[in-house]
Amino acid sequence: DIVIANPNSESVPVVMTFLDAAGNTHPLNFTLAARQSRTVAVESEVPALASADVSTIVTSPSGLPLVVERSLFWDATYYGGHTGNAVDGPKTTWYFGEGFQSTPVFDTFILLANANPVPATVTLTFLRQGGTPVTITKDVGATSRANFWAAELPGELNGRSFSTVVTSTIPIIAERAMYFGTPFFSGGHESAGVSAPATNWFHPEGRTGPFFDTYILIGNPGATDAHVTVRFLRANDSPITTTLTVGAQSRETVYVDAIPGLPDNDVSTEVTSDVPVISERAMYWPGDYAQWYEAHNSFGVTTTGVAWGLAEGRFGFAQGFETYILLTNPTSTPTRLRVTFLRQDGRPAIIDETQVLGANSRANVDMSALLTSPDYNASGERFGTIIESLDNVGIAVERALYFSTGGVFWSGGTNATAVKIR
Repeated sequence: DIVIANPNSESVPVVMTFLDAAGNTHPLNFTLAARQSRTVAVESEVPALASADVSTIVTSPSGLPLVVERSLFWDATYYGGHTGNAVDGPKTTWYFGEGFQSTPVFDTFILLANANPVPATVTLTFLRQGGTPVTITKDVGATSRANFWAAELPGELNGRSFSTVVTSTIPIIAERAMYFGTPFFSGGHESAGVSAPATNWFHPEGRTGPFFDTYILIGNPGATDAHVTVRFLRANDSPITTTLTVGAQSRETVYVDAIPGLPDNDVSTEVTSDVPVISERAMYWPGDYAQWYEAHNSFGVTTTGVAWGLAEGRFGFAQGFETYILLTNPTSTPTRLRVTFLRQDGRPAIIDETQVLGANSRANVDMSALLTSPDYNASGERFGTIIESLDNVGIAVERALYFSTGGVFWSGGTNATAVKIR
């Protein structure tokens, strides 16, 4: 599913182009009404792509901004899934903090889309935890998509954690997916790359305790060691801080559950470094490593903002979808919030202004508890969301989506960081 939200006060034309692995392009165009969202089910709306590897380009010809995400679910039962943010354009360099290859349990894939009319030559540099970098070169055909599996790439990647740097001779799009478990691919997560490292990262989502395991993955693509401070913000308590060094051209893993003072907490994470690094957050469940059947993952954001947008959101349906908004306020000033639901059926947006986000804290908003409109479709509804700080305090926002199939509690889950509107 490609999910698109229009946060504007006027309708926006939408132009979609799908790229398959054979180099073919497939168009889909429509107009999205003001303050509405839409889910494009690719298999049903583009029949030629009913069984295909596919990348997607979404364009707003009017220049008005859209919020775009992609959700991918495991077969018709929805026993698992992941969601990824769109990126705002192709680049010649992409970075990933997370990566782990451990055949046959964990598999990492680098996914590349080349929308250009000429081939791209791509260099993949793997920054290994506890080892030296591994570099390979690959080609990606014109107007096509390529999929590189870490287990098939030369170099010592099996059994190793790594960050990845992707460089291309022409601008392309890069994403990374990780799948794990037995039976085959019982769980997985993914993330689009970021185009630059940064000295500050904010991760609104995180949970420690007996059900979730949370990790912060930090890659240092630079030539000097990075001295990193990690600050954990809790819902009803003071922050906890730890420090670490990430060696030049290497990767380190912070297991948040093992940090003293964080045995069973909702937690946001702020990562600060003296040199630019890349940072992702991954969560696995349930229980310990041997029990995991699902996960989600995302990059942090590098700056706070006063308004954020999310395209994906679901409640109900046969899978019992539950949507949560995770918010972090790294400042010393609390703020009131406005939460606006952008619906998919033409009805007006729902607005809630009852939420308050404390200073130096993290909050968890259960969206189903806010959807109290008399005409709300309790059997199931899809929606986008706008979150605003009414006191102009800089915050960061993320969304988590959970669902249950086959009698397994939260057998699937996805997440995405919000897109900064202002």
